[in-house]
Amino acid sequence: MTEHRARGIQISGAYWHLKGFDVMKAGDNCIHISGSNNTIEWLSIHGCCDTGLQITDAAASNNTILNCDSYENYDTASGGENADGFAAKLELGPGNVFRGCRSWNNSDDGWDLFAGFKLGGAGGGAPHKVTNCFAFENNACGFTRNNNTEVPVLSQCGGRGDGKGEYCSLTDPSPVTFTMTGAQAKAVQRGADGSLPAIK
Repeated sequence: MTEHRARGIQISGAYWHLKGFDVMKAGDNCIHISGSNNTIEWLSIHGCCDTGLQITDAAASNNTILNCDSYENYDTASGGENADGFAAKLELGPGNVFRGCRSWNNSDDGWDLFAGFKLGGAGGGAPHKVTNCFAFENNACGFTRNNNTEVPVLSQCGGRGDGKGEYCSLTDPSPVTFTMTGAQAKAVQRGADGSLPAIK
């Protein structure tokens, strides 16, 4: 793990396991991962000046993001254009997994799965998989494909009240519809292991 002046936490190594604390008010990403085989679990990520948690690097593979919340991230430098809740984009290795995560009130997208592998020439992409995750009340999209040449796979995900829609150039074959308000969804308490109960 190395430091970056503006980022909250920069993980460039392997096999780090972060669990059970807040990361907030960083001048860039709250957490930026360019390493592999790391586990980020049960973190509250918020109030940063770019994306809450971003995975970006050709070597960034097999990272697991489990039961995390990312919210109220806003990048003042671009008028709110770039701060997503979670992002796995640009250059990216395989096997990155998001499970049991929530994203809300970010100035850009709740989830941004842009581009993927860049191995030379056109046509490279990353077949992202997102399971049991929710996005609501973000200014742009809840989940966005954002020009990925592969089709990300969403399963048991849901969204509500996102400015440009819950799914932008994506579908979820098994969407979870929830009727609770954003305030109620934010207030849902996680279990002792960090897992979310069913959101209704």
